Amino acid sequence: MSPLFSTRASRLLFLLLVLLLAADVATTTYALDNGGQEANPVMAGIVFCPALHALLKASFAVFVLFLCRRADTLVAGSGTYCIGGAAAVYMLSFANNLWQIGLWQVFA
Repeated sequence: MSPLFSTRASRLLFLLLVLLLAADVATTTYALDNGGQEANPVMAGIVFCPALHALLKASFAVFVLFLCRRADTLVAGSGTYCIGGAAAVYMLSFANNLWQIGLWQVFA
C-alpha cells in the first residue's frame, strides 16, 4: 500500500488545509453569532448549524485527500497542487472572515 501522502509538502499543506477549514468554521460561527450574515447563498442554510458546517468541511477535506491521491497516481507529486489550491481558497475565506469580524487590524 502506498503512503497517504507522496511528499512532505503534501502532508504539511493538508495539515494547513485542515487548520484553515477549522478556522473558517470558527470565524464564520463567531461572525454569525455577532450579527454577521453569510454571503454565500448556497451555504446560508448550513452555516447556522456549526456541527453540520464542520461536517461539510471535513467531507471536503476527505474529497481533497482522495483527489490528491488520485492525481498522484497519474503524475507523481501532482496531488500537492490540488491540496495547495484548496488551501489557497480557504486562506482567502479565512482572511475575509477576519476582515468581516474586525480582527484584521490585529494582524495589520
